[in-house]
Amino acid sequence: MPRAVKTLGREALTVSTASVAPTIPAETTMFIAVVKTAAIRFRSDGTAPTAAVGHPLEVGDVLNFADGFDYRQFLTDLKLIRRDAVDAVVEFLFLG
Repeated sequence: MPRAVKTLGREALTVSTASVAPTIPAETTMFIAVVKTAAIRFRSDGTAPTAAVGHPLEVGDVLNFADGFDYRQFLTDLKLIRRDAVDAVVEFLFLG
């Protein structure tokens, strides 16, 4: 039987020249993140990305980790930074 999934919170995270991480609600195991306004880079190994190093995401790209697996460690280690000269906003949906 599939387990019920509930929304635990949302965050519109501004991503600028210093790496940032989302504020993760307790019990979060899954998430969806959408890049809204400018390109970013991310790392999921706990190391801060730079504007030149990290996995690139463009405006409109989605990180969808809402498939029933437990992504707490990935999310805890997730760090983001803007890629270009404009701050970005990344919208997070936290699920559990």
